[in-house]
Amino acid sequence: MPNLKQKILILYPYAYEERDAVSAMVRELTAMLGERNSVDLLALKVDRKLRPRRKTLDQWIYLAKALGYSVARFRDIDAIIAIDVPTGVRLVGVLPRILSGNRIINVSWVLDMYSTQVSRLQAGLLPRNRVIEFWDNLGLRASSHVVVLGQCMAEAVKRISGQDAIVIPIWKEPSVTGENLRERFGLRNDQFVLIYAGTAGSNHPMAALIEAVGSVENDNAVLLIAGRGSEVRKAREAVKRAGFSNVQFVDLVEDYEVPALHATADLHVAILDERVTGTCVPSKAYSAMAAGRACLFLGSDKSQAALDIAAADAGTTVGTSDVRAIADELKTYISTPGLAARRGRNGAQFISEQRSLAVSTTRWEKALS
Repeated sequence: MPNLKQKILILYPYAYEERDAVSAMVRELTAMLGERNSVDLLALKVDRKLRPRRKTLDQWIYLAKALGYSVARFRDIDAIIAIDVPTGVRLVGVLPRILSGNRIINVSWVLDMYSTQVSRLQAGLLPRNRVIEFWDNLGLRASSHVVVLGQCMAEAVKRISGQDAIVIPIWKEPSVTGENLRERFGLRNDQFVLIYAGTAGSNHPMAALIEAVGSVENDNAVLLIAGRGSEVRKAREAVKRAGFSNVQFVDLVEDYEVPALHATADLHVAILDERVTGTCVPSKAYSAMAAGRACLFLGSDKSQAALDIAAADAGTTVGTSDVRAIADELKTYISTPGLAARRGRNGAQFISEQRSLAVSTTRWEKALS
């Protein structure tokens, strides 16, 4: 048994939710750090989607428990890692740090800057969101360290709070598999398949993608959307109105089938509205690379996903609203045999060499030292 190096408390109320990228990363971080440290994960045992009326109350209860837990054990805790929500959680570590004589490191791990996204996407800032954004940013300024997923996020944090953030990129384990779901979804092996998998909300505009795919007159090309959210609903309506036959919608698959879903694609698409660049990093791009599949990223070329895709030569980036450029990219992939496969291999190599769990564990232990 290795000697325990640190006592670490991780705060995220929704760590046990399924089909949630943030929850999965929190659980993975807990396991990663737990291999050589003593780690406690403080989370709620409820699903926020099943109890919307209790959400606010649950969050207040969670904040009280987190503060009580950390203060009662401040003599034993070496580091507290707080993740994004609920509002105020980034401030929980301040009192234990003071009580410990600044021995405790309180870390804000920023995965999604939700309130900043709302302020950027809406013309007028809602009063409630203004309050939330104030407390979120105060929490950043009160943290010993701020950890983010990309350089664009570090720059946003610096502008907002004055804090110099530590960049620890998204990690993934290779998930290349020989199995796929083409037969289940009625797809032929000779078809070129583009897949969007996962949630698509206001940050993930799909209108141009749908129009571009519909304009590609090729019976061997199809877009498969396996997702949910407001943009998926809009996409269904747009496809129905236009009568596009090369866009299909399917239900979400079970967790154990996700690698096979990823392997179904020749090319994956990830989307992030340019206006929220720097507030998050889309994990879908890295899931594609981990699966050995090329990625078409719709968003800003300054996004961390775009920078990594370019560095790995694992795909291309175009604007979210540039219908012609999206269509041209699809035509290039379709007409160039082996291009998507080569870029997929490049992506898998990039993940294996630079974004593995082992590499990320070392980065986190250095940040907490």
